[in-house]
Amino acid sequence: MATMLVTNSCTSTDGLTGCDPDFVCDDLADAVRFISERYAPLVAEAEKALGFARRGGHPRTMIVIAGLSRSGKSTFASVLELVLARKGIVSRRLCLDHWIVGLDRRHPGGTVRDRYRYLEIADTVDRLLRGEQVEFERYDAAKRGPAGRRDALAVAEGEVLVVEGTVGLDVPTLRKRAALRVYTEVPESIRKARFVTFYRYKGLDDPTIESLYSERQISEWPVISESRKFADRVIN
Repeated sequence: MATMLVTNSCTSTDGLTGCDPDFVCDDLADAVRFISERYAPLVAEAEKALGFARRGGHPRTMIVIAGLSRSGKSTFASVLELVLARKGIVSRRLCLDHWIVGLDRRHPGGTVRDRYRYLEIADTVDRLLRGEQVEFERYDAAKRGPAGRRDALAVAEGEVLVVEGTVGLDVPTLRKRAALRVYTEVPESIRKARFVTFYRYKGLDDPTIESLYSERQISEWPVISESRKFADRVIN
């Protein structure tokens, strides 16, 4: 069973949802299009991508999914986990957004590397692959800061750790230890439309969103686009 969040519904920001949704759609029409048109091709892509995974002797396997903001990373990660489940493989999701520096602690002029805590990400992944349980502060995308609650994660032997986040392939430890490295991309017009919708959901007005988009084209696009070369599979 999979869960879906429609962001223009009254429940999308009421704080009452009991889990992280597998899929997020802008409205009911978008949800219908995803189910009827996009889901099956993504399942096929996930099956192909798994064929590129390197077989190693490590008791825990890691898959890293990266790409520009709003390029479909989380969606593909959810599809990949559903495909793994069908094969009888248990997966655990680690979203790198929980290691974003809160808006009140960011410095102007920085790049995407300054928005994420790279050293803590690397340490967390290393501990998970050793079989340790890790605790972390959750990030609230709507507030653009800490959610005020903690979460815990552990990966047992034989399970797969699915790491998804913008900087996934820019963190050296992650790309070196991953059995499969995936980069997602979509046409820029689609990505920008998603970007605008996402930040409207966060409560920003259109001029602020346009300014933020322009800033991200400078601070994020060059770094993350360069990390594409490390991917075993590009999903578009």
